[in-house]
Amino acid sequence: MISEINVNLKEMLVQELISIAQSMREEQDLDKKMFLFSATYGVADRVMRLSYDRELLLVTLVLNHTYNSFMTRLTAYSQGDRVVPLTNDYFDRLTDLTEALSKAVRDGTPTQSILERLNELAFITTGAGHYMSITKKMG
Repeated sequence: MISEINVNLKEMLVQELISIAQSMREEQDLDKKMFLFSATYGVADRVMRLSYDRELLLVTLVLNHTYNSFMTRLTAYSQGDRVVPLTNDYFDRLTDLTEALSKAVRDGTPTQSILERLNELAFITTGAGHYMSITKKMG
């Protein structure tokens, strides 16, 4: 659980994550959704640098990794590589997990399971992850 950060910074992080998730839910364009999602690790990193917390460092790294994985696939997809799809379901799950993260930070509950699901979602955007997903070798 993220407990070592300044209470005002924690509240700012929670409000930003909520706002990002709401904006992502309203946005239809996938590129713009990713632009909005990029703010998650930006705000988490900013807060972590002002009020260090080990779990928040991990949150920042997983959010950045997730963004980079999605962007790699989105770029490949826009260049004609349609082997590994990026479905609206993936973006809905990304939005749901952003909301769940905001609640975990707000409530002071552990974020590990949310981070694991974000990491798994990032993995699904890769060839190996997509294969494991469609062959039911992962949850």
